[in-house]
Amino acid sequence: MKVQGKIFIVVSIILLLILISWAIIKLAGQNKTKSGEKTQDERVFNRSVTIGADKIVTENQVKDSFKDLAKDFSKPEVSGVLVAQKDSLGEGVKYGMTMTKNNVAASIHINKFTYEKEEDLKKNIPIIEGQGTSIKDLGDSARFYMFAPVAADWRAALMVIKGKSIYVFTLLQNYNEGIGITETAAKEALIKLAKQAKFEDIAKSKK
Repeated sequence: MKVQGKIFIVVSIILLLILISWAIIKLAGQNKTKSGEKTQDERVFNRSVTIGADKIVTENQVKDSFKDLAKDFSKPEVSGVLVAQKDSLGEGVKYGMTMTKNNVAASIHINKFTYEKEEDLKKNIPIIEGQGTSIKDLGDSARFYMFAPVAADWRAALMVIKGKSIYVFTLLQNYNEGIGITETAAKEALIKLAKQAKFEDIAKSKK
């Protein structure tokens, strides 16, 4: 298999893990016991610590970046820190919204993966010359990806490498419900959002 093909698969796997993470959260919420026992997601997510995913951008910055493109934004949902991965910590924030065009539902996922060692990050960078579109003046490096629909999921993603962390800004829509934004507009909105982002290497307990 060619190297480019392998890298493309890595990118797809990371984005798939993001979606699975949110599915786990939802499933766990449905499995709460009446006695107040811990939910299943606490075996995967540690909610007592944070790596700052909820501080990457503000709610107003999300709204401003998708101004005239989307409306009816929901409050951010924070995943907690993913502790199932051995070589990294991951955390995500999700915003629901409605695309102005066609009034179709969509969501913005802002995810952060951080590593203790620079060499570990380098092994997991899903970026290669020729894959996606290189974006200048953003982080240490950045690329925009447009994916063909998989299982009705339409995805546009901007991946930024900064310090010892990987940041992924993903716009997700249901292909079967209709697409409420062009690829160009999605790219511009995600870049605008990322350029307002606060990229920091932090891992701390919540107070």
